[in-house]
Amino acid sequence: MPQVNAERSGQEMKILALSCREAVGVSGEIPVSHVMIRITDPKNDFPPLQDNPKRTAVLEQKFYDLDGDAVMRGWSEEEKEKYGGGCFSNPQAREIVEFIKLNNPKRIIVHCDAGISRSAGVAAAIAKFLTGSDECIFGNRRYIPNMFVYRKLLNAFMEVENVEESQ
Repeated sequence: MPQVNAERSGQEMKILALSCREAVGVSGEIPVSHVMIRITDPKNDFPPLQDNPKRTAVLEQKFYDLDGDAVMRGWSEEEKEKYGGGCFSNPQAREIVEFIKLNNPKRIIVHCDAGISRSAGVAAAIAKFLTGSDECIFGNRRYIPNMFVYRKLLNAFMEVENVEESQ
């Protein structure tokens, strides 16, 4: 399974970016403490996870695998109405930041439907912010990170960090 390995405060951090099928399949078998971020389309439901006492928290979000900037540019009003409300939003980005800061996890599993774009964008931004490197995602040919998600989430991490530093 692809994963990010990086040192953080003397502890090895791991971030897994998986498909929904992979994540549900291993959800009951992960032998270490971890959190999970689950992503799917707004019209979909999340399949149930297997029980695992090592899973300390789960965050579920629904948004389409879209570049929100493109939605605001050349799309028809019908397309904007159909898909625009399902783009990754600033409140969702802040929710992920707060989830990570609150739980301070050493293991993070991020999954979306295919495990290629949205989960990779989220995993790359988390890795970049927490460890200083996102090469494990951008250097892996399996992934095509959603850059809109990546930039929006990284910006949210920076905003929270700047607010905390100014207090």
